[in-house]
Amino acid sequence: MGTWLARNVDRLDRVNVGTVLITNGLLCLFVLFAHGGALLLVLSGHPNEFGAAFDLVYVTVPVAFFGLLLALLGWMISGSRAAVLKFHTFMLGCLAAFAAWYAVDIIATGMPADARFSWNPILFGFVIGYPVYLARRTLLPAAALDVPLLYYAHVIAIAVSVVLSAAVFWRVYVAAT
Repeated sequence: MGTWLARNVDRLDRVNVGTVLITNGLLCLFVLFAHGGALLLVLSGHPNEFGAAFDLVYVTVPVAFFGLLLALLGWMISGSRAAVLKFHTFMLGCLAAFAAWYAVDIIATGMPADARFSWNPILFGFVIGYPVYLARRTLLPAAALDVPLLYYAHVIAIAVSVVLSAAVFWRVYVAAT
């Protein structure tokens, strides 16, 4: 298991920086379509059926737009890639911190009463693990990856997300019974 995992972590670390920038740009584009569409619906006069969570689109749409522009810039101008990836790491790290806080809040206080609620553990694992992968790739020197805790940091983050998702599901189950 350890060698299989190490081989796959090494393969992930060898992904081309341009590919990582395209991935980040596509993530930003996805957020723009999802949240921008909701924003356009509400601004065009349709009722807000998204609840209190709708207020987040006023932050996520501009940040995703800026992140997409930076991804395009980084892809076209190779000298800017390190700075762009650091910004993406910060942006997605903030998202991961918010998602983790939201999970802990649900575990501690229960489901939000004023909003529709759904939980996707695979998406949650990605939202928690991918910024950690970016952080270890862009912020840490290569020598730091000799420390197993740092080498497997994104795998550990995904494992933590599994535990948090299980606790969220348990909280939802307890609330339903």
